Amino acid sequence: MDEYFSKVFQKEIIPVLEGINATKVSKIHGWINPDYLYYLDDSLWFSCSYDWKDHLLEVDLGRLFLFRDCLPRVIVLEDYSSYLNELCDRGHIKKKELRKRNRLPDGVTLVAKTLLGVLSDHEQLTHAIKEKIKEREDRISQYLIREIVNPEMLFSIINENDETSN
Repeated sequence: MDEYFSKVFQKEIIPVLEGINATKVSKIHGWINPDYLYYLDDSLWFSCSYDWKDHLLEVDLGRLFLFRDCLPRVIVLEDYSSYLNELCDRGHIKKKELRKRNRLPDGVTLVAKTLLGVLSDHEQLTHAIKEKIKEREDRISQYLIREIVNPEMLFSIINENDETSN
C-alpha cells in the first residue's frame, strides 16, 4: 500500500468512519482485497484503494460481493463517483472539486467531506443513480458469485474456503 495514501486516508477518512462506528475488516490473506474495507450497517460497505502506478483513487460504497478472479476476491459494487456526480448535479459540490476525485490528496478529502451527507441521504441518492448501478452490475454479473451482507458472513466464507483448500 502506498505510504502517502495511507497517511492521507488515516488523517481524513478514518475519523469519519470511526465517528459512525464503522467496522474495519482486516486484510484477508490469500484474497484480492481493497486497501481499506469497512462494514457500515445494513449490507452497506465502504472500500478505498489507491493504484500508485496509475495514481488512481478508487472509492466504493454499497453492496459487497464475492467476485470470480484468479484468486478469491471481494468488491464493493457501487462506485462512489456516481454519488459524487449526483451531488454535483444537485449543486452540493463544485465541478472543479469533482475533476480531482480520483487523485491524492484531493479525492480523499472530497470523500471525507461528503461521506456523512451521502450516508444520511443514501436511499434517495441510490435511487437517483440506480441506472448507473444496474449498468455496472450487468456488465460484471457473470463474475459476481454472491452478496456478502455482514462481516460474519464474510468470515464464514473465508473459513469455508480455507477448509476446502487444505
